[in-house]
Amino acid sequence: TRNNLTLSQQRLMLHIFSMIKPEDTDLPSYELSIYDFIKMTGMDPHSGALYKQVRKNIEELANAPIQWIKNNGTSTVETFRWIDKVRIDEGRARMTITLDPVLKPHLVQLKTLYTTMDVTYTMLMRSTYSIRIYELCKSYQSLYLKKKAAGEPLVWNLSMLYEQLSYTANRWSDFRRLALEKAKAEINEKTDIIFNYDVYEKKGQKVLSLVVTIDPVDDAAAQANLDSINSTVRKKEQKRRA
Repeated sequence: TRNNLTLSQQRLMLHIFSMIKPEDTDLPSYELSIYDFIKMTGMDPHSGALYKQVRKNIEELANAPIQWIKNNGTSTVETFRWIDKVRIDEGRARMTITLDPVLKPHLVQLKTLYTTMDVTYTMLMRSTYSIRIYELCKSYQSLYLKKKAAGEPLVWNLSMLYEQLSYTANRWSDFRRLALEKAKAEINEKTDIIFNYDVYEKKGQKVLSLVVTIDPVDDAAAQANLDSINSTVRKKEQKRRA
């Protein structure tokens, strides 16, 4: 997919995706608390116009288009919106989000990824590229481990990576500095994997592909990262309420 979602919108959609259950064969409506929505979007919980802000954020997400490039041997590009409808219950401080039905054949196929990826790891990431590259790493991790066991490299085509990240510039040095290095630092510091890369193929001075490693950290380190993130989020919330 290609999308231009903001950092907070990415976090919200990843949270919704993580609600997809392995047994789901359809896309039901997903319910979350207003508090969780506020936390993910960075809104001011003390605002006197809280629900006005909530509606504004939802409208911006609902109107954000995404392009899905089908991998069925054609060059067809289908454009659609993330959200079909939203119901807000101010009395219960909860909202119910229904995704665009067009997403069904794609998201149901990805349910294994989103039900095994803990989106808490993305909560403190400051770069949209970090979130997208982490998401890509988790989707490729199983393949990487199989290739590693067979002594084969996992290779990412650079044009594919530009496409996945909606990166429009073409300069390798800028992409490495602005996207890859920032993502590598945040992923390796805050998540359950260690991500690394190196140039795999070049044509003259032009980089064509990267060799990528996606190694899991041990369970204790992964849990320590989760605990640290949750602690930081709680402290931020306490400070905001003070």
